[in-house]
Formats: sequence, C-alpha cells, structure tokens
Amino acid sequence: MKSEYSAKFGSPYPMGLSMRDGAINIVIEFPHSPKKVCGIILYTKNQEALRITFSDRFRIGTLYCVRLEGPQLTDFSYQFYVDDVVFCDPYARRIEGREVWGKPAGADSVA
Repeated sequence: MKSEYSAKFGSPYPMGLSMRDGAINIVIEFPHSPKKVCGIILYTKNQEALRITFSDRFRIGTLYCVRLEGPQLTDFSYQFYVDDVVFCDPYARRIEGREVWGKPAGADSVA
C-alpha cells in the first residue's frame, strides 16, 4: 500500500474507527503510550500493510485522536499496535478473519 495519506488531529468522538467526511477518524486509548510506540496497521485486500505510528501531537491524555485522509484509504482492514503487540480495536463493530469457529459437529457428537 502506498503511503499517500495525510494525518491531522481528529475528533475525540466516537471511540474506535469511523468514517467522517471521506476521511478516517481514529480514537483509541493507549494508557501507557508516553513510553511506548503505538499506532495502526492498515491492510489492503491483498494483505499489503501500511504501518502508521501515532505522534504525541495527536494525543489528549491517554487518547489518540487521528484523522487520516487519502485516496487509497478505502476497502481495508486494520489492527492497532503498541510496540510489538498487535491487537483488535476494542470498539470494532465487525471482526473479520475467523468466520468459522471450532470443528464441525459430527453425526455421532452430542450438540
């Protein structure tokens, strides 16, 4: 994914990721962020990744409020990271990638 985007200070509401006026508004809390590197990883459908580190200029207390604008910022999935730990958005409305859970029940199993 090309890194043709601009980052600006975003709106502090709503929490998580939302689309606003053709841009992505990101609000996430990183309680220990002053000592750690944190940000978002955007993935295209063919799994190209764009890692964006959040600057302290986007921080209010423990919240990061970032507005990303760019033509390529459509049809993507994402995860957040703190240092080397990658995790899902705790405010996500939908999670992809594990559409099937567990093993299918066999004819002799008790459901």
